[in-house]
This record gives sequence, C-alpha cells and structure tokens, in this order.
Amino acid sequence: MGLEFSHTDAYFSFRTFHMFRQRIARMAGINLDEMEGYSDPGKPWSDVDDPLVPLLHRSDCDGEISPADCERLAPRHLQLLDAWQESDGDALYAYAQLNGRKLVRGMENCIAMDHSLQFYG
Repeated sequence: MGLEFSHTDAYFSFRTFHMFRQRIARMAGINLDEMEGYSDPGKPWSDVDDPLVPLLHRSDCDGEISPADCERLAPRHLQLLDAWQESDGDALYAYAQLNGRKLVRGMENCIAMDHSLQFYG
C-alpha cells in the first residue's frame, strides 16, 4: 500500500514518501520535526516562505495541490532534486530521483491541463 498521484505514475510507499519529504525539506532548510502537523504544537507553516509548503504541509495519503501551487512547486522541487547528490548509504537516492522527477512531470501536466494534482493513498 502506498501513495499514488493523478497525472503521473509516480509512486511512494507511505514510509518512503515521509523520508522523501524529510530529505527535501532538510535541503530547503526546513526542519519538519519542528513544524505544525509533525510536532505538537509545532511552528506555524505561515512562517515558512518556500514553494515546497503545499507538498510538505499536507496529509500523507490524500488531498490535492492546485495548478497554481504546482506552478510554483515544480521548479523548486526540480531544483532540489538536481542538487540531491547520491551519498554513501542513501538508499532513497535512486528512488527519489526517479519518482520525484515523475512527480514534477505530473505537476507540469496539471499546469498544462489546469487540473489539481490528486493524491491517493
């Protein structure tokens, strides 16, 4: 069981998606363990000014990202994927590169079609 998306064949197990978001957030200078929804009470997301927020501040298994948010998120997401270098013991690297890029293509499809990116768990 895992997480699927509309407009792309990207797929993550729930555990891998959590690890993926942790890594992407850390690369962006965001500590998810301190944020609302990851910690109680947690820092408010309104204090974070990064296009990644719609991807990070959401349910692990459902919901959607609007086309407007996809338009801001896709280039930022791709920038971080491009900067993500394989390191020793980083088993998530190849999987993240493959499915993270598929997710970006799904966002681009949503932008072109003016559809929201749907999450299905």
